[in-house]
Amino acid sequence: MPSSLTDLRTDGTFAFPQEHAVVLYDQEDLRLSVWNNHDYLFVQAILWKVPENILGKTEDNRDIGNNSETVHSRSSG
Repeated sequence: MPSSLTDLRTDGTFAFPQEHAVVLYDQEDLRLSVWNNHDYLFVQAILWKVPENILGKTEDNRDIGNNSETVHSRSSG
């Protein structure tokens, strides 16, 4: 995780390649960036005004919070 808000703005988070990404939307509340190569599509949305990790439980008792990461890869063949 980034050590500061400045690092987050510059580098993104979860190993997101922010320095190579295209920023599609960048306003006070939200930044949306994308980057892809032959194998991967990365999309990162950062909500700037969320004051803390809001944790809770779903109806079926799974943990929830205000961040997530998903990676998708195209398969060959």
